[in-house]
Amino acid sequence: MKDKVKQVWEELRNYVNKFNVVSKTELIAKINELLFSLFTDKEREQMESDFSMKPTLFFFESIVGETPHSIYSPHLSEKDSFQGETFYHSHTYPAKKENIQKAYERLEEIKLKATTNILKNKLEKAGYQLKTENKKIFAKKPGYTLKCTISTNPETIKSEIQKSPDEYKETVIIIPTGSSISPFKELYKESNKLLDNQTIIWVANIQSHTLSPFIGVYPGEKKDKELAKHFEKPELASRISSTWKAETNLKN
Repeated sequence: MKDKVKQVWEELRNYVNKFNVVSKTELIAKINELLFSLFTDKEREQMESDFSMKPTLFFFESIVGETPHSIYSPHLSEKDSFQGETFYHSHTYPAKKENIQKAYERLEEIKLKATTNILKNKLEKAGYQLKTENKKIFAKKPGYTLKCTISTNPETIKSEIQKSPDEYKETVIIIPTGSSISPFKELYKESNKLLDNQTIIWVANIQSHTLSPFIGVYPGEKKDKELAKHFEKPELASRISSTWKAETNLKN
C-alpha cells in the first residue's frame, strides 16, 4: 500500500504544479478521486487507522497545513478568498486575480465530476447497473429503476423545474452542497410541489464523499433498503427545516 500512497502524493504534486492555484473544493475532490480509484474500501479503512484521521483530511492537511506529513507532499502555504471559495497557492507563486478566476471557473466542471463519482459509487454498491443517456443516469436492478440527473446549482435547477416540471417527473436530482445554504433553503420551500411531482432531491458532500436525502427519498412508493444503507443522515434538510420553522413561528 506504501507504493499507492506515494502515487497519491505524486499525482497531487503534478496536479498542483499544473494549475498553481487550486480551490479547497477542487483539492478535496482530486484527493477523493485518487483515494477511491486506487484503494479498496478496506484499504481506506486501514489508512484511517494508520493516520488516526480520515485519509482525505490527512492528505489535505499535509498540503495546506504548516508542516507537510511527507517529503513527497506538495505544499500550498498561502490562501485567498474569492466568491465565497478558498484558494490555495505556494508562497513562491503570486496569486494574481486572473489565476484565481481561472481556478474558480474550473469549479463547475469539478463539482459535476465529483458529484457524478459519488452518485455512481453509492448506486453500484447498492447493486445497480448504470447507463448514461443525454446527461441522465439510469440505474436499474431487479425490482428497482431510478432516473437521475445532476445539477451543480440549486438556483438554476429550481428555475428549470418550474419551467418544465414534466421533464423532472419521477426523477432524482443530485446537487453538491455549497458554501451557502441560502439557495437550498429556497429550493426546500418548493418541497410540496416537488414531492407531488415525484421529483426527489439528494445532496452530495464532496468533502466527505457522502450522499444524503434532501427532499424526499425515492420517487414512487417502493423503497430500496439496500440503497438506504449508503445514505448519510439528512443533516442539511434537518437544519433548513428547523430554521424555516423557527422563522415561521416568529412571523406568527
